[in-house]
Amino acid sequence: MHKLKDEQALTTVLWAGLDSQYFSALMIPDPEIAATYRLTETPNASAGADVAVVAPTETVGLVVPGFYLASQQKASHEFRLYVGPKDDKILKTIEAPNATEVPLHLSKVIDFGFFAPLVWGMLWLFQGFHAIFRNYGLSIILLTALVKVITYPFTRKAHASMKKMQKLQPELLELKEKYRDDPQKLNRATMRLYKENGVNPLGGCIPWLPQIPLFFALFSLLGGAVELRGAPFLLWIQDLSAPDTLFELPFTIPLIVTQIDAVRLLPIINGLTTWLQQKFVGNMTPTTDNTQMKLMQFMPIIFIFIFYNWASGFVLYWLCNNVFTIAQQYLQNRSATDEDLSGSADTKKRNTSKRK
Repeated sequence: MHKLKDEQALTTVLWAGLDSQYFSALMIPDPEIAATYRLTETPNASAGADVAVVAPTETVGLVVPGFYLASQQKASHEFRLYVGPKDDKILKTIEAPNATEVPLHLSKVIDFGFFAPLVWGMLWLFQGFHAIFRNYGLSIILLTALVKVITYPFTRKAHASMKKMQKLQPELLELKEKYRDDPQKLNRATMRLYKENGVNPLGGCIPWLPQIPLFFALFSLLGGAVELRGAPFLLWIQDLSAPDTLFELPFTIPLIVTQIDAVRLLPIINGLTTWLQQKFVGNMTPTTDNTQMKLMQFMPIIFIFIFYNWASGFVLYWLCNNVFTIAQQYLQNRSATDEDLSGSADTKKRNTSKRK
């Protein structure tokens, strides 16, 4: 059988195994054996097919150093096998047979990627919410709310910067009309206008940068936390690790990005909240051209199909994030309106006092 990959470790390993999204199969040798591992990948070919399937079958094994046995001599090696969930609490209870040995660190089989330290902190909060409220769906909502509270100062700063840019739009349009045949002069005049009004053209984007790690950390958490497997939320959502299903259809509709074989409410509700979010936030984006505007109008519909077969836990997070963003935007718009009214009232008072 053709080998796609054949890799062997040159150093001693404490354990070796294979894992999937939520489970792992680990083999733990006696530390005295000084075993190494061997990983082999072989293609999965359909019956009668000449071309192998893209995804191969992986086989991992522990390689024991060779040894000699005299006549009638016996030898034995001890191995332990763990087959179960990638649950940090369980994996930490499995240590080396001898307390003096090097710790096994089986929790390293849980790989949350580049932002792992941040994900572990979120997982601790996530488990803490569940310990209190006993519902992982509610834990997702609370964790999303906490992240929105933490990032609110950055969001408010971005909002203030966009408001300044919005106020400069009439002057920017005048400059574009005045220097439409001279891009260099237009650029200098635009930067001068920004400087005179204390506006940073990137001020609306920079505050969003610290929020990117939090987004990817939440994405990794909701995609890899075994706690969500089979965890119910409410009503028709009975497994947060699987798509929500109101009822199944007797047929399948194939699409480019997904296929529809059931009626799922969460992606549809999420699409509606995306549309509402655009209504609140879209008006705050002053430099959006017509092409972008048209594309954004279709985004709620596109999101419905993109998230249609995603895990309900992640769609729930995205939906709640939309709702909290709408609430924040409403409060910020209301606060800005109150400030504008207050400023107008102060101006009128000053003008009245001058006339007197």
